[in-house]
Amino acid sequence: MGFRSDLGFLFRTLARLALFAFVLTLPVTIFPIIFGIGGGVSFHLWSHRQVEEDTNALTYEVERKSNLDYWSVPGAPTIHDFLDRNGPFHIPALTTLDWVEKLCLTLPNEHCHADAAGIDKMASLEGLARKLTFGYSSCSTQYWVYVTSFPEWRNDPWDDAFSSLLQYLYANPLPPETSIFHLDCSAAAFLCGVWGVKYPSLVHLTVENGTLADREAKSKIVKQDDAQEDSTWLLDLLTSEYTYNYPDEDLLPVTARIIELPLDGEDASKILPRNVFPTPDLQLRTIMLDLVLDDIHTLWEEYSPSRQMMRRYQDYFDARCERRGTVWYYLNEIDNWYTDHFLDPIFGKEFTSGHGPMAGIQGVLFLIAGALSSVARLPFQLGWEIYSWYFGLGWDGLPLGTHTLPDEWADDAGGSAEGGNMLGDMMAGFWDSMAREIKSQESEKAGKAAVTEKADM
Repeated sequence: MGFRSDLGFLFRTLARLALFAFVLTLPVTIFPIIFGIGGGVSFHLWSHRQVEEDTNALTYEVERKSNLDYWSVPGAPTIHDFLDRNGPFHIPALTTLDWVEKLCLTLPNEHCHADAAGIDKMASLEGLARKLTFGYSSCSTQYWVYVTSFPEWRNDPWDDAFSSLLQYLYANPLPPETSIFHLDCSAAAFLCGVWGVKYPSLVHLTVENGTLADREAKSKIVKQDDAQEDSTWLLDLLTSEYTYNYPDEDLLPVTARIIELPLDGEDASKILPRNVFPTPDLQLRTIMLDLVLDDIHTLWEEYSPSRQMMRRYQDYFDARCERRGTVWYYLNEIDNWYTDHFLDPIFGKEFTSGHGPMAGIQGVLFLIAGALSSVARLPFQLGWEIYSWYFGLGWDGLPLGTHTLPDEWADDAGGSAEGGNMLGDMMAGFWDSMAREIKSQESEKAGKAAVTEKADM
């Protein structure tokens, strides 16, 4: 009993000391605590809502494509070809359903399992590859994708600058290994949502030299070299975590980088003269025409979905803090005043900077609050899944358990067509409805072709 009482006394003493220290530091850490906890909860709700919005965007885009396919005439250019030639910039546009084909890319098998990976993986920029075949010999090895929104409905300085750049390229074309596309987030919201891009931005894709097999060989060399104990990061970088339908000897890795515009601060000073005002026209011309591939690789990191997600959430949270009349607006104003007039004069700007202790406290609390929010949501999510299962509410209204992926999709992915869990079953139902819609469209096209052939005879 004496040991237990002593141990209990020790814990109580430590708890009181921790509480005392917390109260003493509260005048300094109060706002990081509020923004860390509130930001974590807000991020969880925001990210869940983004999944729903992206899913709704995908269903809308599939339905719109089906409606446009109805107006296509067998043997003639499709309505999609017409829109590509006569679009806002008169260059091909990337859409959710054709971007892989237009860029001559291959998705990993893991991104084809809708029930396991999620429908967002069909538009993922991770694990992309280019097959070494004669059919792709005419495809470019570098791509620029200009991200815009409603370009034909408004007069925007960035869209005007991009149009001016294209007019210049008509007389001074880029090398044949470089191609330019555009992505309209109003028409391909699913693609923009999964990539985490906003208007205006540039997406740069590079088909790297050396096959995936060469990368695997380099990883084995690093692994066998016991002297390089600090090279585990290189091993992780070189080792492919994906599988493909083709041998690694026939695949070239593809890397993506996202350049968000306008460039400002240090990002702008790296490539633009300090005595020149960085107009949209100057920024686009400098990035797309003047920089070489090595410069692009050095100045911008490879695509990271988590980094892009945090950027979009930061935009969302900043907009909330700037909206007058909201609680976050007044908290942000008080925090800025408190930092400028109290914390910075006493502790210095390094203490409150983005890399200082205050940011670290807020970041830790942000992660903890986000994780706890996800855990707290599990009972409600499970309850909804049980409710939908009990009443037979699948994606397309069919009873759960009857959904399967299309056989041709399963064969391409090298796996089973059956849904693996309740959520996967619902997603499989979604793909099932898509497959039926596409099949009906193909049957209608075949019927039109037969009628046309009889008329010609």
